[in-house]
Amino acid sequence: MHLNRLITPDSILLLKEAGKTDTLGQLVSSVPEAASSLSGKEILEKLLAREELMSTGIGLGLGIPHIRAAGINTPVLRIGVQPKGIPDYESIDGLPVKILFMILLKEDQQREHVALLSEIVSLMKMEHLRNQLTAISSAQQGYDLLRDYLNGTTEQKV
Repeated sequence: MHLNRLITPDSILLLKEAGKTDTLGQLVSSVPEAASSLSGKEILEKLLAREELMSTGIGLGLGIPHIRAAGINTPVLRIGVQPKGIPDYESIDGLPVKILFMILLKEDQQREHVALLSEIVSLMKMEHLRNQLTAISSAQQGYDLLRDYLNGTTEQKV
């Protein structure tokens, strides 16, 4: 499973909220009902429980909230962009998180989970890509940008 198979224009959200719980709630509310037998409230509770173990704010303005759970029927990726940042995300570098990659996977998808986390981190190490992503004005623009990077049609500088 690769990012380019999970990213669609609908998977990109321009976040209106600025707090950690509210931004996660906005991402969860965009999950199609068919993707999970869990309610949005249950998914949010699981994400917040995961965040209590250790923040998924990994630095560089990036957060990767993720869960593997029974009740997830199909893999879900949502990418949220909050250019002003989410100051209460508790990132390991202390900086506000501006880009979220939310991953929801089936309970038995450990290998896919690790592969997606690795792919996201590798991609988002590129500062110019992070800067371009936080400057998008539409979901389609974010989708086009990421698709071009993932397909290798944009020059990739680290």
